[in-house]
Amino acid sequence: SSLGTGVKLKLTFPRINNGENILTSNIAVPGYGNVNSQTSLANHRIDFTNNGTAVNKLAAYGELVLVKEAGANATGTEQMSVNIAMTDTRFRSLYGHFDAFNFSLPSDTVEIKLFNSSQSGAFSFVDPKLRVSISNSFGASAQGNFVAFIGQANSQTLVPLTGLPAPTIINAPPPTNPIITQKTHLTLNNTNSNFPDFFSNLTNKIIYQLDATFNPMGMSNVNFICDTSRLGVDVKAELPLWGKAGQLVMIDTLDFELPEYIDDLEKAIVRVNIENGFPLESRMQVYFMDTSHTVIDSLLYDNAYAVVSGAVDANGKVVQPGVAITDVTVDKARWQRLYDYAAKRIVVKGTLASYDNGSTNVRIYNTYGLNVRLGAQAIVNIHP
Repeated sequence: SSLGTGVKLKLTFPRINNGENILTSNIAVPGYGNVNSQTSLANHRIDFTNNGTAVNKLAAYGELVLVKEAGANATGTEQMSVNIAMTDTRFRSLYGHFDAFNFSLPSDTVEIKLFNSSQSGAFSFVDPKLRVSISNSFGASAQGNFVAFIGQANSQTLVPLTGLPAPTIINAPPPTNPIITQKTHLTLNNTNSNFPDFFSNLTNKIIYQLDATFNPMGMSNVNFICDTSRLGVDVKAELPLWGKAGQLVMIDTLDFELPEYIDDLEKAIVRVNIENGFPLESRMQVYFMDTSHTVIDSLLYDNAYAVVSGAVDANGKVVQPGVAITDVTVDKARWQRLYDYAAKRIVVKGTLASYDNGSTNVRIYNTYGLNVRLGAQAIVNIHP
């Protein structure tokens, strides 16, 4: 104020209230002075429509009372200005006609642990499903686009998913019930997507990211946003173990402790008797390694021993287990080598295929089992 006398200013905001009273602010301004005054709007409701007659406007009324002061003179050129602003704005809810606005979710990942140990090969599912659920508690409909939806395998092979609608229409809760969350459900399967290719490369990660545009057609309906409004995506892979595997290579590493050294050991014969109740045939090999993962030796010299698949019926269900018996000979030199190079780990490598060399779809149930029996015969030198 450039007035030479004090001023009492009363500001009234008829469209701001706390449920009981409208907002008023009384400010004392000294002559030739500046005043900064703050009023909390916590738990207040604000109407920017001036009771439905305007948009984006806030009504305010001022009453000005000059304070008579001795020696104060007026020249007629004095001025007084009032600036009103909202700062540190936080809201519980907003209602109105909103223009288009964008919302991007960070990328997320679904892990498929079934193939975490796989290295190569293929697996074909008969009835896979991918269920995508989009949750929206913003009071505005939206169009969503998956900027990323890819499958990744251990080999780093990437396969983009096809079949998702572009754009995806995201439903919104009604303004009359802002506390609910509206969900949009999508289901992908062999008939409406690029399954089974998406999973055939042994996908063990699904990476996805959603971008959404709310009110893509601009201001049309009454919208709302609450401080609890959220947009989220949930992806679930349903992979019934019904299908066929072809040359599926699985590798796992285990800790290993050598037994007490037998100085007079000549050789040992280990018999492995496997009764396989799964509809999977396999050729397996075991490698011995030191702590730096250097291979010391393999258990077998003839590449691998066979695990015979259980026989299946026309529905792919095992009706008779497969049986395989293998004898493995470990001579003194090989035995000694494991000690000399401090074998500490075992790598088990298996090449799997479903029944009949991967040509038959099979079903895997939790009643299946694998019965392994081991026997050993040691030949030692006995000194009198």
